[in-house]
Amino acid sequence: MSITVLKQVGNLRVIPTVLAMAAVSACSSASGPTAGAPSGHAPQAYEPLASTVATTSTLGGSALRWPAGDTKPEAISLTGNRTGDTGRTALNDGTYLFVYVHGTSAAGAILDGAGASGTVGDNRFAGTYDYVRAYNIQYPSGASQDGLDGFAGVITAASDMPSGGSATYTGEVAIDKFAHGNTASTVHFDRGVSTLSVDFAAGTADVDLGNFAARTTGANVPISAATAPFDQITGTGMTISGAHFTGGNWVTLKGGSVVNVVGANPTSGSNGTFFGYDASVSAPDEVAGVFVINGATAIITGRYIAD
Repeated sequence: MSITVLKQVGNLRVIPTVLAMAAVSACSSASGPTAGAPSGHAPQAYEPLASTVATTSTLGGSALRWPAGDTKPEAISLTGNRTGDTGRTALNDGTYLFVYVHGTSAAGAILDGAGASGTVGDNRFAGTYDYVRAYNIQYPSGASQDGLDGFAGVITAASDMPSGGSATYTGEVAIDKFAHGNTASTVHFDRGVSTLSVDFAAGTADVDLGNFAARTTGANVPISAATAPFDQITGTGMTISGAHFTGGNWVTLKGGSVVNVVGANPTSGSNGTFFGYDASVSAPDEVAGVFVINGATAIITGRYIAD
């Protein structure tokens, strides 16, 4: 028998489980704090991305990587670091190392001096986050350019990941659906709500994406909820490893019923990351992730962020 207590701090609602941890999953076997309330665990220091302190923070993140000329991205992890007093930031997607000095453009434009460029921030996300930012980067790949679209920030250290307890994070989501070779069928879903439910003891995470306030075609023409191909996407059973979570069963729904809008033989991929630390609840402070659902006739890509 277990007893749960609901504690809400800002947008982060944590449900600690009061029971003897007789069995802990392999994903959570390492010693760590129990999410839910202040504890004796001493986390590492985390500098927010706005910090100008002369220290170097370890960065990580999740992104959709778009190979040059390809409409089928893959969900990947990012690594990197940032030094607060200089603003020097390095991001690596496993193919390209992008290095820039933050703040070189008031509009958020960033350059690495080696042919790559991008932006920090995205007007599809209106929230304010301390440890994570949206990024869009294009970099040289032979005669073409590859690109990545996702999130990066001060990643939660493995030693600070909870080994017990549960948490719910709420935030924003932006999703795009388009048919292979037919951009006229594109639909953008914006100003939606993301809800991520995490079971740190089991080492799993589920995400629910819906309640979109805006839907437009690729030509920026508004469409109604009734004519939209779906109104909700869920990803269940993602597996936590360190500060990342991947995999899961991804489905599209309309009116609560599963609908297939990508065609035969759908496949999916996802990558999410925890950022920072909230000592008041002994758990990561923020989270962000990306996913892709690809079928024979269409593809869906999405990005979500929450705290």
